[in-house]
Amino acid sequence: MSFGVPMGYIVDGTAIAKEGTVLGPEEPRSDVTCNTVSEGYFDTLRIPIVSGRGFTAHDTETAARVVIVNETLARQTWPGQDPIGKRLIVPRFEGRLWQVVGVARDSKYLAVFEGPLPHVYFSMKQNPSFMRVVYVRSTAAPEALGMLMEREIHALDAEMPIADAKPLRKLVEGGAGFLLFHVGTVQAGAMGLLGLVLAVVGVYGVVSYGASLRTREMGIRIALGAEPRIVRGLVLRQGTVLVAIGIVCGLAVAAAVTRALATFFVLVGALDIPTFGAVTALLAAIALVACYLPARRAMRVDPMIALRHE
Repeated sequence: MSFGVPMGYIVDGTAIAKEGTVLGPEEPRSDVTCNTVSEGYFDTLRIPIVSGRGFTAHDTETAARVVIVNETLARQTWPGQDPIGKRLIVPRFEGRLWQVVGVARDSKYLAVFEGPLPHVYFSMKQNPSFMRVVYVRSTAAPEALGMLMEREIHALDAEMPIADAKPLRKLVEGGAGFLLFHVGTVQAGAMGLLGLVLAVVGVYGVVSYGASLRTREMGIRIALGAEPRIVRGLVLRQGTVLVAIGIVCGLAVAAAVTRALATFFVLVGALDIPTFGAVTALLAAIALVACYLPARRAMRVDPMIALRHE
């Protein structure tokens, strides 16, 4: 159980300071997110305890006050030191010091796209809350599990209200999760597809026009005895050189732009090799077709007609 849900709509926070710091009205303090959890929280959500221990049944109201901090909070508060055994001042609990007994792996607390945030966990038996979230890990289907949990809870207390029972993956896929990325992916994909269509049409038009301007030249070559396949190969080779130069320049610019964009967007790599390769192959194929078709048409034209093309 816990008070809040990671990436949920209820988030708790508190001010903390190292032991020995006097927190007056003007004294600096650190505001961090926090959660009140039971001893089974870390195992159920599979958040590893990388140092020390998790909460146990012995962390009761009469026992010493203990907390678990995440890696970021431990690193920021006690840089280069072992945080286990250190104590924190939490102003909301006046006159009480909280001893760090464990360090949990950094997780996501507000949104999947957040950077590392300092976070502290309190024991539910030492900081009880009237509102609680129950987590259940099971191989059963979520629909069947929800009905089973509702029946078990109402067997304990028939008047206990139950709200917002859902699989945790729905939070991950929601507004604080990957929903924005899904929407952005669809929009970016649509814009990219439109840009690709415009690029294909533009490349075909330019290369085809350039090749068609050489109709008179091809007519002269054929009239002088050149074989059509030789002339066609010459046009294709010259067109291939131009296409290759354009592809190299385009890849260089695209790589630089995507590397710059990667600093503004999270969860996005600087280079997407499959996409670069597919788009490059498509544009190269379109450009070669644009070279080949005018040359092929010119090979079938009578040399005298080709000579009078202009």
